Amino acid sequence: MRTNTFVRSLVRDKFLVLAGLFLLTWWQSPQNFVTLYIVFGQGHFLITYLYQYRAGKINAKYLLMYIPILLLCFFALIKLPFEWLVFITGTIFAVHAVFDEARLTYRDAVPNLLAISVPIILFSATLFESLFEFDAITPALFLVGTVLVGTAVSQRGEAIYKAFASLPSVYVNVISLLLIIVYASRIEVSAEVLLGSIVLYHYGSWYVHYYFRTANDPIWNGRYLADIFLINAVVLLGFLTFILFEPANPLKFFFIPTYFYSWTILHILFTSHDFMKLVASQVKSVR
Repeated sequence: MRTNTFVRSLVRDKFLVLAGLFLLTWWQSPQNFVTLYIVFGQGHFLITYLYQYRAGKINAKYLLMYIPILLLCFFALIKLPFEWLVFITGTIFAVHAVFDEARLTYRDAVPNLLAISVPIILFSATLFESLFEFDAITPALFLVGTVLVGTAVSQRGEAIYKAFASLPSVYVNVISLLLIIVYASRIEVSAEVLLGSIVLYHYGSWYVHYYFRTANDPIWNGRYLADIFLINAVVLLGFLTFILFEPANPLKFFFIPTYFYSWTILHILFTSHDFMKLVASQVKSVR
């Protein structure tokens, strides 16, 4: 039953998202990719904050933490060289996206850190190579191999089996295989398309998953769709306003890439409670 649920989710949800992403990759320029993930990213962030507010999570304590970190993100991160900002954002987002992907694909699963670390390391290395024209994937593969062999030797392979035996682990490591194929084929992928692909895939996966999750409740489902369309329409209107009045428009703090990456890291910091609990629990179990 559990396997059937996983397969249905994989075929239905992921096929829809991947089909849309393939069309975007085929037809859109790298610069358009950046525009797409910025506009839909701000919509995604706002929807997350809206649901946190409705759940009672946004209170005085939340704001007291949020505002100082917001200022730190903006004033610290925008001082970085742009390529390093993209690399740091992409790596942090990969952790966020791969962890969420394992949970969304198989709702009651507890992803294993060892298993999800492989696609994260390889994605980060691929992004680094694209940004800095330096072969980072070869040492990344060596690092992954060393960790896996070391773990297998020290724990007689048991930890490796447990890490990769679950269906979510198998699924997220398809990403690893794709990245290795890209590397082995020496296909050149721009940093914009590479980062944009994982970002847009994450947005689409999140929307499609929760659409089907609420499909049996017409009231919730209708409200969910209304939230998505309304908030993304407002963000799109804001972006068009920014384009028309760009020179002195305060909306630049939402739509210029440098600022958007700061918003991205901020969003991840305030939606990573489950991931931090996972890290703490699995580190404790190792000890």
